[in-house]
Amino acid sequence: SMVAAYELDTTYYSPTTPQRPILTACLDVVRDGFSGGQDNSILLFHELLIRLSQAFTAPRRVVSPLARQIKDYLDKHITDDVSLEDLSSAVYRSPSQVIRSFKRTFGITPYQYLAEERIMTAKMLLIHHSYLTVKEVAFQLHFTDEHYFSNYFKSKTGVSPSQYRKKKLRDH
Repeated sequence: SMVAAYELDTTYYSPTTPQRPILTACLDVVRDGFSGGQDNSILLFHELLIRLSQAFTAPRRVVSPLARQIKDYLDKHITDDVSLEDLSSAVYRSPSQVIRSFKRTFGITPYQYLAEERIMTAKMLLIHHSYLTVKEVAFQLHFTDEHYFSNYFKSKTGVSPSQYRKKKLRDH
């Protein structure tokens, strides 16, 4: 609701945006119940406001209607098995048009975006649904098998899904 109140809901950032780490840090502070102290929380929030302010004073990136439509489709289908053909059919464009439009706007391909969002979703599932096995998380996110998921997760985060879960649950 705050995103909408500040009219940030029509702004699109790629997963590699400079604001993403600070947003993630703020979310971690909230999840931890501000255990790091109020001063730290205030500093993080202040840094977030500065970065957002800088982002909005810089020239805004124009998001084409097609790129927005592709991103919205991907966001709604994070846990689905999405092929390029499915995506192309959903937006009534050729696969090459889909890739070109998305990459021009967001700097990565739709596949890269979907993979990065699935890793973010996997992190949430591993922490907030600790009753799920790594195999079940891999299955929910449509990875071919648990081993591929574990290897891919480790290549992106530096730790295995099990190690990530243990560390985050221990830190909480």
